[in-house]
Amino acid sequence: MSPLDSMIVSRSGDPVSARERVYLYLRQQITTGEFSGGTRLTEEQIADELGVSRTPIREALQRLTSEGLVERVRRGQLIVVDVDAQARAELHELRVAFDQVAARLITAKTSSVDWDSLYAMLTPLDSALSEFG
Repeated sequence: MSPLDSMIVSRSGDPVSARERVYLYLRQQITTGEFSGGTRLTEEQIADELGVSRTPIREALQRLTSEGLVERVRRGQLIVVDVDAQARAELHELRVAFDQVAARLITAKTSSVDWDSLYAMLTPLDSALSEFG
C-alpha cells in the first residue's frame, strides 16, 4: 500500500490529482521532520516509493522549491531545506489553529446533516467487514 492511498479524495469527495497527493505527502514529510534538512531528494526514488510516475514528482518538487522547503543545489540535485525547531513549532501551531477552525465549522453544520443516509452508506461496509474480516 502506497503512503498516498490515504489521500485519494479531497474533503469535498472529489478525486485528488497525483500531483497534489505527492505534494501533500512530501510537504508533510518535510514539515514533520521525516525528511530532515540536507536530505537529497531524487525523482526516481520517490516515484518508486510512491508508485507514481516522475511527472507528478517533478511538479510537486518544483512547488516545494518555490515555497522554500526544497533547494536546488546543482543541476538536477534537490535537497530538503533545514526547517529549524522554531519554524516547525510555528507550522504546528498554524496547523492546530486551522484544525480548530475546521472543527468549529463542521460542528456548526452537524444539525443539517442527514445522518440516517450516512449510516445507511456504512451498512455495506459493516456487512463486508463481518463477512471478510
